Amino acid sequence: MRARSRRGSIASADVSYRLSAITLDETSVVVRSRAIEQEREVAIYDLLEANVFRLEGSPGGPYHLTLGMEENRLVLDVRLEDGNAHAKVLLSLTPLRKTVKDYFLVCDSYYKAIRTAPPHQIESLDMARRTLHDEGAKELQARLAGKVETDFDTARRLFTQLSAEPCLARLAEQSERASHQRVGLLSEREAQVLQLLATGKTNRAIADELFISEKTVARHVSNIFDKLGVSSRSGATAWAFRHNLV
Repeated sequence: MRARSRRGSIASADVSYRLSAITLDETSVVVRSRAIEQEREVAIYDLLEANVFRLEGSPGGPYHLTLGMEENRLVLDVRLEDGNAHAKVLLSLTPLRKTVKDYFLVCDSYYKAIRTAPPHQIESLDMARRTLHDEGAKELQARLAGKVETDFDTARRLFTQLSAEPCLARLAEQSERASHQRVGLLSEREAQVLQLLATGKTNRAIADELFISEKTVARHVSNIFDKLGVSSRSGATAWAFRHNLV
């Protein structure tokens, strides 16, 4: 699956350090929901319209990028426009694991919610989805540091492409199966905190509503993250929606 840039003229400096085509490794691609596939296609189009991809030690491109997986690592296979191999960047998925897991969870919840949920729930999930997307982009940008220099928008659109990778898809599926076993692990108070957290309330607002200290709320939130296996309020929000707590 290859997409090419449609831009006609840009500054030569930009042309030298940018992607002109992106391919998903056909042996790695997973067919996901149409909504996610559409989001990924839009991200590819926007990525090729404008991007920054400055490969360390390279005299310049433009580059053709193939995204794939190799031994649980993300592989960025970079070639020149004539098809000659130029560089291969391998990134461990470990630092991205929790964010990717939460992102899958919240995206799935969001696309289900837009069919039946009331507007305020859709807005909460959309905010959580965008927040996790931004966090994932920053983490990917940090992982690429010293290997590839990108701007935030480029990193964000590359992060979107991870939804097609089977290793990450399996990670999300395993997390979903495990999450069903965690429903009964929350105490009554933790469930109350999670319900309020999922509506977008801050720790201070939750403390005021439950008549407890903000420090106690923070402790409950930390326990909730540990028990649910999520790393952020966005991930916890998606979990709450999936298990009908809000």
